[in-house]
Amino acid sequence: MANNPDQELAAETSQKHPGGRPSTYDPAYCQKVIDLGADGMSPEQISAEIDIPRTTMLSWAESYPEFSTALTRAKELEMAWWEN
Repeated sequence: MANNPDQELAAETSQKHPGGRPSTYDPAYCQKVIDLGADGMSPEQISAEIDIPRTTMLSWAESYPEFSTALTRAKELEMAWWEN
C-alpha cells in the first residue's frame, strides 16, 4: 500500500520543526557575541545588547556547538579585557 503524500509531507515537516515556534537563532550571532565579549561585556550585557533573553542564549549554546564556542570565547575575552 502506497503512503499518502499528505502524510509524507507532514512527516518531513515534523522532522524539520519538532514542535513549537522555530528558533530565532542566526549563526551571525556568534561573531557578535565574540565582539561584545572583547569589549568586556558580561553574558548578561551581551544578552541585553543582542536583545535575546539569557536563558535563550544558554539554550542555543546547548543546541548549537558553534554558539557554545562563541560564548566560551566571549567569556575569555571579557576576562582578559577586565584584567588589562
